[in-house]
Amino acid sequence: MKNLKNILLVKGNYGQSCGPETLLNTILGELDQNNFSPTLVQLKKAGVGQAEVFCDERWDSIKQILPWRGIAGSYFVARQLAQMAQVQKADLIHTHDMRANLLGYLMPGRQVPWISQIHGWLGHTHSGRWRLYEWVDSRIIRKADLVLVGSTAAYNEVRNSGIERVEIVLNAVPVPTEGAYKDKAQLIREKIGVGPETVVVGMTSRIHPGKGQKYLIDALKLLIDKGRQIFGLIAGEGPDLEAIRQQAKDLGIADKVEFPGYCKDVLGYAEAMDIFAVPSLKESLPLAALEAMSLGKPIVASKVGDLPLVVAEGENGLLVEPGSTEELATALDKLICNEQSRLEMGVRARQTIVKDYSGPAMTRKLENVYARIMEKYNNHK
Repeated sequence: MKNLKNILLVKGNYGQSCGPETLLNTILGELDQNNFSPTLVQLKKAGVGQAEVFCDERWDSIKQILPWRGIAGSYFVARQLAQMAQVQKADLIHTHDMRANLLGYLMPGRQVPWISQIHGWLGHTHSGRWRLYEWVDSRIIRKADLVLVGSTAAYNEVRNSGIERVEIVLNAVPVPTEGAYKDKAQLIREKIGVGPETVVVGMTSRIHPGKGQKYLIDALKLLIDKGRQIFGLIAGEGPDLEAIRQQAKDLGIADKVEFPGYCKDVLGYAEAMDIFAVPSLKESLPLAALEAMSLGKPIVASKVGDLPLVVAEGENGLLVEPGSTEELATALDKLICNEQSRLEMGVRARQTIVKDYSGPAMTRKLENVYARIMEKYNNHK
């Protein structure tokens, strides 16, 4: 019988399925069970529901819960994590957010290697205490044996914060079978009242200033005023949701934009779109964009983060300057007015994901990192 390596994947539970949850779900689904035995350790705050992607019964046997009582109680939880690692004879701890990183830092008597994964700091697009939290996070993870990132943009940012032990394992997504979400997409389009003649332009992401929903609303206004038969679909929730809804009302296009809020079936909503927009001001390598491309959707994206490395201008999408409503509207208009171009770019977008950003490819690289870090750690004990 092979010697399975026990991996503790530690993540705060916020009741939502966002980028880090999606990535973890991919890792759990693809990890080689002949060599690795994963445990999903969730830091759960009282009253917060389970993230949708982890409600699947296939994860029930590998989930463990640690209560999160805030920063004041974090040392106590770190002790619990240390006890869990000892009882389960963990070979490696892989943390996936600020709360988990704090436990890795505080964990007393740690006897196993610790990998911290940074899924992307929001930096200048954040405000208030969140900027402070990210600054603290950048100091805490210096104690990790390795910091992993999913893009070259995140790599440069983490290195610039003074951390030297950084490696890239590019973000990836599962590639659905062609047409897997067509029926769900059709139901969504019927629900919002659009037919095949209407071009649906949208995005799926947290509603936050850094994601650029404001610029998409402004661009939709310009295109509607030009007489384009379009409809906006902006799925997600976040601190700016009400402000974005009010913006659409103030511009007189509230009846042309749907805000479904948090969506359990986010891929169904992405499939319902004819053009997927990523008008972000700051990014790493957003999983939402990769998911949309895996569905065969052409992308109109800002030139931020690793998006210019994924979106080949005129091949699988179009690129625009961040914060430019005019450029965004012009790029969208090119695709709105040319169905054939949309379809051809969509085909090439899916091919890009299959070739370079699939879940199995990412997980094989991650497994190699695990093996190397465990070997290095044990040789220096």
